[in-house]
Amino acid sequence: MKKFLAVLICGVIFAASITVFAADPIRLVINGVDVTDDLDVKPQVVDGEPKLPLTALAQIAELLGVEFTWNGDTATLDISMAMNIIEPITFFVSSYRQDSIYIVGEDIPAGRYVITAITTTTTSCNIQLVRDMLDFSLFASLGFGERDVPNFTVDLIEGCEIRLSGLGTVVFTPIISSSLPTLSPYQCIPLSTGQWVVGVDIPAGSYNVVPFSGYVGRFVVRSKIGRYMVDEILGDRQLDRSAKENLQVNLVDEQIIEIVNLSGAYFIAR
Repeated sequence: MKKFLAVLICGVIFAASITVFAADPIRLVINGVDVTDDLDVKPQVVDGEPKLPLTALAQIAELLGVEFTWNGDTATLDISMAMNIIEPITFFVSSYRQDSIYIVGEDIPAGRYVITAITTTTTSCNIQLVRDMLDFSLFASLGFGERDVPNFTVDLIEGCEIRLSGLGTVVFTPIISSSLPTLSPYQCIPLSTGQWVVGVDIPAGSYNVVPFSGYVGRFVVRSKIGRYMVDEILGDRQLDRSAKENLQVNLVDEQIIEIVNLSGAYFIAR
């Protein structure tokens, strides 16, 4: 696998070098960033063809997080890539009466996950996350029932206890970070059940929050240190007369959003 990735990366770098070179002066751009000035040895044109010296290739490999080694004695190029990829992790659940308990850091790596359940239309999987006796994190029923949610997103912290019960299969899929969009007024971001970080999952700003239809649940915004800024019942008032059908919130970087028992909510930029 590593050899395949290394060859693939080499091919990508070589192909990129062909496409990004221009006439005099030659510039090298990676993912929209001009890195020419960072290279000790610049790309060259030889006999009308763009060429990339090995020294420049080594620096480009470093910029891409790839280890590049030249062995002059054996005239060998060794290219390798650190592999720290977490595959989806599956737990099987077979009892409503007794919890199956897993520890983050022992049974599953810490990190950010989307958690889903594979169930029938008449079964569900319950999941409870407990960090310590004073900090209950989240509880959700995953499935296709009227009170179930299809998935939720959460940060699993080292030492956190995961308690599963029900009938089905629970799948933990790692999330790969992506850049945040820039929102204009009235543009919308949907967030599903789970725990979300302002500045990571949604830009800071002012929003109207509207729940997905057909659900009632708890909507919480708290500071990084745990202070509650918003704590409301959000959802369809035909299901719960005390629920609010929309909220106005001002979100600040590093605040935590928790959407519990709702299938999700729309955040409409103001």
